[in-house]
Amino acid sequence: MQFRPFEPPEPSIESTGSAGSAGSADSTHLPEPTDLQFRDTWLPSSCFRVQKQTPDLAHDLTTILEQVAQAIALLNSQQDMLRWHSDLDGLADLWWQRAAIEAAADGIAVFDAQGIFRYANPAYLRQFGYHPGENLGSQCWQQFYIANEVQRFQLEIWPSLCRQPSWRGEAIALRRDGSTFPQEVSLTRIADRHLVCTCRDISDRKRAEATLKEAEARYRSIFENAVEGIFQTTVEGRYLNVNPALSRIYGFKSPADLITNIHSIQHQIYADPNRRSEFMRLMQENGRVSHFESLIYRRDGTPIWISENAHCVYNSRGDLLYYEGTVEDITTRKQSEEQLFLNAFHDSLTSLPNRALFMNRLKTALNALPRRPDHQFAVLFVDLDRFKQVNDSLGHLLGDQLLIQVSQRLQECVRGGDTVARLGGDEFAILLEDIQSADDAIHVAERMQEQMSWPFCLQGHQVHISASVGIAVSHHQSTHQPYQNLEDLLRDADIAMYRAKHRGKACHELFDGTHSAQVFTQLQLEGDLRRALDQQELELHYQPVVALQSRRVRGFEVLMRWQHPTQGLVPPGKFIDIATEAGLILLLEEWVLRQACQQMQQWQVQGLAGPSMMISVNLTERQFVQPTLIGQVGRILAETGLAPNCLRLEFTEALLRADLEAMIQNLHGLADLGVQLCIDDFGTGFLSLSQLHSVPIHSVKIDRSFIHRAGISVESQAIVKTIVNLAETLRMSVIAEGVETLEQLVQLMAMGCEYGQGYLFSSPVDRATAESLLLKKQL
Repeated sequence: MQFRPFEPPEPSIESTGSAGSAGSADSTHLPEPTDLQFRDTWLPSSCFRVQKQTPDLAHDLTTILEQVAQAIALLNSQQDMLRWHSDLDGLADLWWQRAAIEAAADGIAVFDAQGIFRYANPAYLRQFGYHPGENLGSQCWQQFYIANEVQRFQLEIWPSLCRQPSWRGEAIALRRDGSTFPQEVSLTRIADRHLVCTCRDISDRKRAEATLKEAEARYRSIFENAVEGIFQTTVEGRYLNVNPALSRIYGFKSPADLITNIHSIQHQIYADPNRRSEFMRLMQENGRVSHFESLIYRRDGTPIWISENAHCVYNSRGDLLYYEGTVEDITTRKQSEEQLFLNAFHDSLTSLPNRALFMNRLKTALNALPRRPDHQFAVLFVDLDRFKQVNDSLGHLLGDQLLIQVSQRLQECVRGGDTVARLGGDEFAILLEDIQSADDAIHVAERMQEQMSWPFCLQGHQVHISASVGIAVSHHQSTHQPYQNLEDLLRDADIAMYRAKHRGKACHELFDGTHSAQVFTQLQLEGDLRRALDQQELELHYQPVVALQSRRVRGFEVLMRWQHPTQGLVPPGKFIDIATEAGLILLLEEWVLRQACQQMQQWQVQGLAGPSMMISVNLTERQFVQPTLIGQVGRILAETGLAPNCLRLEFTEALLRADLEAMIQNLHGLADLGVQLCIDDFGTGFLSLSQLHSVPIHSVKIDRSFIHRAGISVESQAIVKTIVNLAETLRMSVIAEGVETLEQLVQLMAMGCEYGQGYLFSSPVDRATAESLLLKKQL
């Protein structure tokens, strides 16, 4: 559009006559002011009135008026231009608004009063399956929604729009191809009964909500049905949310009951409130805790053990919101661990402290002597007289009952701070603390012998036994100087006990240094033992190791016997200590090892034993710590021709516990040879799992005390089952010692125990009888 400035008509001067005409002169006709077209000027017309005209004035005035007219025209054109620019700005605004609507991600449409489309942007068309730019023509809004939604719009939404200018909600829309999709709709009423519809396809959001809802349902199911307790707590120690399992563990009726009644976890749950403080410290330092074990109280006051795993939960700004975690009731496991710990330091039959605990307390007392020079204590070794005869005639079960009653009577003879321990078999030891003199120990020995003089009642049987007691006081009787080491003190108490036994039954003896008779006897036996090695008076007996399922022999354990020319068959318990003190034990053990390997290799050559059958030899601590042990075993295997995997070396758990570091190198060296290693009397020592992992063990033997009590003790059954499961996990074989009844056999088989040995199958036998056992298909 071309805008032109306003142009006024030019003024003209007409001649009315000649120069000589009367009353006339050459003059110019000027327009009246009212003839000028002043459009929208800001100059008043009075500014242009003239009182007197002259030719010069007329000429000047004409010039002025022309200039004024041009100025007015310029002003008018400028005002037109301003109005044009204003219209152009309005059109630009409309163009930008239209462009924004066309580019909007949300669908936008306008309907008239009859529901006919008046406008739809590209996003709207795309939502319903149309191409951008398509003309919806006379289509009505009802065609774009399913029937139920159309009815809802007509019955609910339109009436609401009569009362209010807008409505917002969700609807199920219908695409051009007939498919449906969820839609978020906003309707706004505008002038002349038109509606503006803004809509958005919310399919993705709905799918996300459905997925989230499904995940929440799964989490809720896990939360509600989990066996472990699950919780959320405030930092201050109140429960925000718990699952049913946690309420059951803590003894509450429901999660709501627990949350309502527990206001302070630290003081209402934990038996030791300091455990909660430690829990909080770990959470603050690490942001989580793992396997946090604590003793807590259930609602009824019952103590239980729990294990907690928890972590901190933060918001997007890094602020701590709450703690979240799980709780597991580990009471049964802790009871088993406590039982194993008890077994490590207590005798499983009598519940007295065992050798390990006794030695620990004795060492503590001996180490205190330099700090307390006036302090004295005494060690009493107690050996029951005639116990073997009672045990053999009445059986092991009654023999165990006798040992239990003996332990009770011994405890009645000492003070609360003294220690009564069972060292093994029928041997007991007593540590008397803070005595004034040796007389105090003698008085205790006399009380014990008085207690032993009363008969023991064992299932209708009255049994009479006595005890021989050896006493050694912490200070030498001759020099009054304290003992410097445990070995000397224990040796002297043991010598005193043997002196008492040699004096007769029911005697006690105080070691006083004058033991020439004892030394003479020991020297005599030592000489006999040296001669026995040369004269081949020693022999091996064999007790079969049997596969419980097939009842077939899978190996033998060798036991040394001494065929004394005057005393007959002497069991090892009578001469092993003498051999140890005389320095002969290593020679004896080398002889046993060589004979055992040679015999097994001979049976294999004869076809009596298969290539996988093993021979088991027990080693003492002194032999195990010898630096020459690996070379000795390798040499014997090479000389006898026995395969290394056919030799099993056994050692007690207590021995491994006592000096693991000294033995570890030899153990690995033996395993490298291919020799099988076995822990004997497993369960009677306190060997940790970490220690068990550090040594190359191939099998374990369950101590006979557990096997004997498995038929009458649920705890012993649980311990046996635990050992079997542990061995299976660590890929070790399990041998049960002391199997004597069919009931024990059935129980062991049910528990998954693989091998066993005991009098149910065979007692230790000589070589000829062992060969006959090998020929049998079943024992």
